[in-house]
Amino acid sequence: MTLDEGARSAGLTPGGSTSAVSDPSAGGESLHTESEHDAFERAEFLSGVVGNGIPFVYAPHGNINTGSVHGGQRVHNGSVRKERGTRRSRVREGPIPEAEVRAAAFGFARPGWFGEALAKMERGPLFLVGRPGSGRRTAALNLLRVSCGKGAPLRALDSVTELDRWQPADPPARGYLMDGLFPTRFLGPGVLGHVHSLLEKAGARMVIVLPDDTALLRSLEQDLHIRPTECVPPSPAMVFGSRFEAMVPDQRERERLLAALEHGRRLGDLLVPELVPAEVVELVTAIVAADGDPDALGGVEARLSYRAEKEVPELMRKLRDDPDALAFLLSACVYEGLDHRLVTEEAGRLLKLSEGRLAAVLHGTDSQGAEKADRPNPDFVFRRSLSELLHAVHAVRQEPEILTTGSYAHSVQAVTFVRHRQAETVLRHVWCEYGRLSELLVDWLREVSNSDGLAESVGRFMGRAASWGGGRRALEHVQALADSERATGWRIAAHALGIAAEDPVLVSEVRYRLQRWSLTVSPRLRTTVAYACGSEFGISRPDVALRLLHTLLLGARDHRGGRRSGDDGGVLSAVRMATLELFRAGNEDKVFDRVVEWLDAEQSDTDQVLSLYVQLLRSPEWFVRKLAGWEPESERIVEVIRLALNTESSFGMACSALLHWADWGQWDETMSRAVENLFTALSGSVRSGEFRLFVEVDGAGSDGWAGLGTARAALGRWRAGRQGEAA
Repeated sequence: MTLDEGARSAGLTPGGSTSAVSDPSAGGESLHTESEHDAFERAEFLSGVVGNGIPFVYAPHGNINTGSVHGGQRVHNGSVRKERGTRRSRVREGPIPEAEVRAAAFGFARPGWFGEALAKMERGPLFLVGRPGSGRRTAALNLLRVSCGKGAPLRALDSVTELDRWQPADPPARGYLMDGLFPTRFLGPGVLGHVHSLLEKAGARMVIVLPDDTALLRSLEQDLHIRPTECVPPSPAMVFGSRFEAMVPDQRERERLLAALEHGRRLGDLLVPELVPAEVVELVTAIVAADGDPDALGGVEARLSYRAEKEVPELMRKLRDDPDALAFLLSACVYEGLDHRLVTEEAGRLLKLSEGRLAAVLHGTDSQGAEKADRPNPDFVFRRSLSELLHAVHAVRQEPEILTTGSYAHSVQAVTFVRHRQAETVLRHVWCEYGRLSELLVDWLREVSNSDGLAESVGRFMGRAASWGGGRRALEHVQALADSERATGWRIAAHALGIAAEDPVLVSEVRYRLQRWSLTVSPRLRTTVAYACGSEFGISRPDVALRLLHTLLLGARDHRGGRRSGDDGGVLSAVRMATLELFRAGNEDKVFDRVVEWLDAEQSDTDQVLSLYVQLLRSPEWFVRKLAGWEPESERIVEVIRLALNTESSFGMACSALLHWADWGQWDETMSRAVENLFTALSGSVRSGEFRLFVEVDGAGSDGWAGLGTARAALGRWRAGRQGEAA
């Protein structure tokens, strides 16, 4: 069992053994403003952290299949279903992971302007402009990768960065990618010269990615005499060839896959000029996934997303007088990829909530029984079959598949649109073109339950809608969710703020609102802030997220001092979960340093900060790597663990986590070395906490446990009087 696997299955010991020490905080604090957020839901929400219910298999040199298997003579292990929401967020402020840079370079086709852009980067920041889907960020990452050197550290800057005050804060970084310019902060010649000198001094390069905005580009040309480089993607055929070769290196295998395509339309007919790189990648992925099966490639042209923009208006006109299909279309757009039963239920709820706003006509009578003219019918109950509804909105029902996420296995048949990105296109169209419908959609979605992960889907839509609508009230519907009485509303708002912050115009308002909410009396708004710090917004801006979380911690302490009202238990619980999410997202050093700083700060609550720290021990990979090699951070790690063990409120969780470490050490050499080093350091001064830990290890441990001998030796020295008595 590898260390990474062990980290994902924290809370379940090999062979079914469990910790002898219970966690005193389990279920101790909850968001009890509603019944749905009970202990069971919290356990399921944290299942990805503590690994409840994850099986353990130990089979050296064995070939173990714990997922579905598909294919011919080639075996693919893992879930067939693409996990929703598990991808690592694009970093928009902070170090850019090497994995993201490698992904951008995979199958990248160099456009004709690439060499000229590299030359421009030698003379100062490069302004790269292009329309959505043209591959601006991918091209920018590849420009930095080539200009700065393979493997050179890169860093992302948010659009709110004030370049006149900016300083390269990360000395090793050699490339900077700025995600847009805030509209009210147009650059002047002095600012641009300042940035150029800073980059030259640091030996670094910068690319500023801009939208295809006429006013912004005109300002750059008139004020700075700069003509931005236009990100014109290579021809679809060139992009296809480069990506296809990267995905399938063997030429004969590529010919076999393309042969299946020839049974329908020829490749040249599919690679129409209007395809952008993202859509070409869709085509390559579809051909590779078909694995040479002509039937699987049937209708591949209909699935390409470039046709959605043209056909959605006609689709809406066709469904205007069909309330069932309209409700089902909107529901399928929000919940594309989820089970058809759920999509149908939500469509029914929307239709009922509409009170005639989706119905075409009602043939009724007045109070005297006389026939009345047709009028909207809010109670229209006739439902067409699922097959008819799917056909009406151009969607399909996928084959049944078994999912094991959550507490038990279940079968689902997902509803997906025939054409890629149709869901987003429909929602954007109706939100912008039918103003009265937006209020109905918000009323419908704000009451959604938290089952089946619906909050993320709704939050994604709510966040995108903020940028579609714009104006001074762009985020009002999100704030209403954040201030609702339901924990689901807070989660939806958190996801929505993360999506809205991707808009360079809205990101400033999102940050302002989160900062203001973190200081408010309302525990609802502060809990929303914590959720946002652990979701899309915070993971891509870890420094901002950690500052907000610290503010929330200080506010909770003020409450217990009598200067706050309301129950902060839910806020603190959300803060712990958000801190752990930031830690697991690749920000281990940063999170650890901040938590230690908070411990040292006089105004911090030691008990609450320690609860954050011991929560991090549930994802031990970073700690184990440091302790196994006894790196510079090791002494500080041991010091804080010692403090947690000797603090009553945190002893239970800390001891439980360390018992699991010792157990895992039987199968992982790195873990074993880390535990031995940790227990050796702890045994140097056996106080109450260390003594209780070693007693638990002695009682629960079996032959092979890491650190067992060290713990027993320390206990033996104490019992023989050769070591100071435990306090």
